[in-house]
Amino acid sequence: MNNKGVEQIEFTILGGGVAGLALAGALANRGIFARVVDPALGDPNTELPVGMVNPAMGRRAKPGWHGEACWQALRTRVDGLARWRGVEPPVQDGGILRPALTEKRESLYRESLEKYDWTREQMEWLTPEEVARRYPHLPAVKGALLVKHGYSIHVRDYLSLYRDWLREQGVDFRTETGSYDWTPGEKTVMVRLNRGESFRTNRLIVATGASSGTLPGWNTLPLHLVKGEMVRYRSSVPLPWKTTIAGGGFVVRRGKQEIITGSNYNHNAADTTPSVGARKRIETKLAELLPGLVPSLEWVDQWAGFRITTPDRFPVVGLHPEWPSLGIFSGLNSRGLLFSEWIGELLVRQLLDGEDLPEDIRADRFFNP
Repeated sequence: MNNKGVEQIEFTILGGGVAGLALAGALANRGIFARVVDPALGDPNTELPVGMVNPAMGRRAKPGWHGEACWQALRTRVDGLARWRGVEPPVQDGGILRPALTEKRESLYRESLEKYDWTREQMEWLTPEEVARRYPHLPAVKGALLVKHGYSIHVRDYLSLYRDWLREQGVDFRTETGSYDWTPGEKTVMVRLNRGESFRTNRLIVATGASSGTLPGWNTLPLHLVKGEMVRYRSSVPLPWKTTIAGGGFVVRRGKQEIITGSNYNHNAADTTPSVGARKRIETKLAELLPGLVPSLEWVDQWAGFRITTPDRFPVVGLHPEWPSLGIFSGLNSRGLLFSEWIGELLVRQLLDGEDLPEDIRADRFFNP
């Protein structure tokens, strides 16, 4: 309590998704246990079913931003949580296959192998014959890149495991909506919860995903919402591969006879209601990617949510230039899982050690002329 009888918390995080938990985890590693406020904690309707962790980015399969550090930080966290609970990691290993459906794509992939010095442990080129043998449901291809370091995470299982670990460490979760006033110059931030409780916090970090750009201090940021959808199917035949397949869409195996596939990009959607149109577009992509599997599939369910992106496609992270008690961790776009743990660590280094963040992710780049 402070001298006015109001509870005071060292760190508060608005948002308990991938970014919020990564920041809470990085603070917990330092022995600091934040309060995490999110009205949708544990609601499966708001959480991704699956997510890809792909170190080879874009059409040219080039190394991503801080690629090895991001990959290693996330995998260390995932495996550590599984060891803590004594379970298998909530991942689908086996790499990520990027089939070359055209000669142009084959040329780009082969160029990537030489240009970016991928090692044999990270990347492998598969001949058309090898692809046909190992992935019989694919169409005839020119070959394929197998990104060995890539994998997929069953996100709902991962976040549930993460929250359980954080609770055991001492993190305080509040399943409520939190608000605050825009009062630059204050040394603390007053947070109000929707059930009536108020408290002060020395540092408030906004990690609320889709609503980040609507909150005080951040409503001038160029955050753009992109709706994505995924569809789950059950196969009448066992699936012989574990590899995630990515090419104009993606397919993740879940169990021996289920897949989750997606995702479309809708830049003008008003809400996250799953749509028939998106399902049809996803099914069209699936038929191109795995034509031999489609006849055996039965629709199970569908999910939709928002990604948050920026004009330069890099996250917005760090403290507000006018009010250093207020911070943000948002705009992760479709690379949220891959970026989350490493950027969470970088943000903690700024908050606790005063280290500068990389310029390309600093939130203040959108405030300075």
